[in-house]
Amino acid sequence: MAEGFGIPLLESMTGGKAPVYVNAPPMNEICDPNCGFPVPYQKIEWFNYYNLMIFKNHVYAPEDYAEAIIYAIEHPKEREEKGIKAREKAINQFHYIKTYKRFLEL
Repeated sequence: MAEGFGIPLLESMTGGKAPVYVNAPPMNEICDPNCGFPVPYQKIEWFNYYNLMIFKNHVYAPEDYAEAIIYAIEHPKEREEKGIKAREKAINQFHYIKTYKRFLEL
């Protein structure tokens, strides 16, 4: 697997690596197209217990994920630029001291 892909999202971003991530609302709170390579997703409502709990599962086509990784590998300059932005975002948004201060403000 290519460098940085398969590492947890925040760990990847903190290390200055542009992640390939599923373009779904929960992930978009952390990452954005400036910091990584989004993969399209579909919303699927499963007809089971989770459906009753109003959960929606986000899924993606594996070939879309593979294409995003290949694109990232083939564009090292863009990957480097996004990695720098990812690191800045991760450090600014999720820094321990800043997060603790926001917690105290609540």
